[in-house]
Amino acid sequence: MARSSALGNFLKGDTKALGTVQIMIGVLHVLFGIVMATSGESNGVYLVLFFCGGLIYISSGALSVAANNNLNKCLGLIGVLLVFSILEFIISICVSAFACRAVCGCPQR
Repeated sequence: MARSSALGNFLKGDTKALGTVQIMIGVLHVLFGIVMATSGESNGVYLVLFFCGGLIYISSGALSVAANNNLNKCLGLIGVLLVFSILEFIISICVSAFACRAVCGCPQR
């Protein structure tokens, strides 16, 4: 009984739509990384963050969509999605900190 209730709670969240949004955010992240790479003022660390962050968003969104499509295997993917979500959160904070430094013109310590 607990397994079917957990599956019902998982499907109530409309994971396919959320996964699609994560994929689109990842594609935009990679596209902004390409724009940063073509500008002459880009740093290698920023480029790695843009590309790796975008790939993590895309893979997490693909796993969300796959979990919604394959209902039998979706419970096994929740742990993987949790790990990717935590990685996305960490990368988002790092990118926000770098962007804040770039926009504010604060000197690096």
